[in-house]
Amino acid sequence: MKLMTTSIVLTLILACAAQGQPDFQVGNLNPPVESFEFLHTGQEAYAYLIYPPDQWTCTEGGFELLSVNMLLEFIQGQVPVDFAAVGGLAEAVWDPTLNAFVPGPQICEGPEVMFHAETSGQFTVMLPVDEACDCQIFDGHYFLTVRYLDAFEANLPIDDQPLAGVVYNDKGAGWVDMIDFDKTARGKVIIWGDTVCGTCSVGNESGTWSGIKSLYR
Repeated sequence: MKLMTTSIVLTLILACAAQGQPDFQVGNLNPPVESFEFLHTGQEAYAYLIYPPDQWTCTEGGFELLSVNMLLEFIQGQVPVDFAAVGGLAEAVWDPTLNAFVPGPQICEGPEVMFHAETSGQFTVMLPVDEACDCQIFDGHYFLTVRYLDAFEANLPIDDQPLAGVVYNDKGAGWVDMIDFDKTARGKVIIWGDTVCGTCSVGNESGTWSGIKSLYR
């Protein structure tokens, strides 16, 4: 008996087709209530935990990160200054020993962006990532990431709502929960992302029926 090989097509949700102005924001949308001098030294990275359904509803089932933003503050003596930074999105990995999510592998990163701060005051670091980050499943945990490439001093604004397992810092020796730092134990740094809901584009993958079945054994 001759078996007939049937070719089928799998529909995969891969990349978000939605583009345009942000539909909503994720991350820390609280206003800063205090700022700590010289807490930021540059050449370090920050990660902020997000769970989009806590802050919005996307009926399409997917979302795309357009930009990652972080608030710094400069005082006299710290400006003028030039620095570069990169924004991105990372996986959130559950650590049962910590009973918390920790930053995992990087999903995507946008281009390097140069900044020039001329005067003292609050400064928004806005990092576009829409050309690098594809659609992600809306109902999932992720980390917004900001990576600074240059050494420079800045003040670090925080809110007044501290929470463990949300904000992490990496000065080159691995991720550390910022609630373990004396000063940021009083609040969270201000990091947020501009996002857009959307139906994801469809990719096709062909294969034999027997080959497809083997993926689900």
